[in-house]
Amino acid sequence: MAEPILAPIYKAAGFADVRKIRSIPWPDLLADVKQNADKDKKGRALEILAIRVCQLLALDFYGWREMDDSIAAGGEVDGFMHTARLVYSRWQIQCKASDKISLETIAKEVGMAEVTLANVILIVSTGKLTASARTYRERIVGK
Repeated sequence: MAEPILAPIYKAAGFADVRKIRSIPWPDLLADVKQNADKDKKGRALEILAIRVCQLLALDFYGWREMDDSIAAGGEVDGFMHTARLVYSRWQIQCKASDKISLETIAKEVGMAEVTLANVILIVSTGKLTASARTYRERIVGK
């Protein structure tokens, strides 16, 4: 009954995506991530899974598939979460439904964080880090 009233309000406030994300059952989400027939479906499910896990960590939803110039400067960020619990933190989420995560992938996200002002970068993947990506990550985290 309230849907016709609440839907435009949620959309204007940016909460329409939150409702869509929260409505997908966990088993369906995991099945979509595990399947290999449709890469777009797999990638989208991985993004939603990352956001759902962040919500379990009590992070607040900020945006999904952000490409706005004022936020991502022409790039794309799969998800944004934030929290102001003890200290404010802004999470930049990048998902890769591929066999490996390259150094270039990590470097791109580090560069994007300078634009998005994120202080946490979360890369979620179905693959593994390459040796060079692991070395780069260790140097970035260690500084």
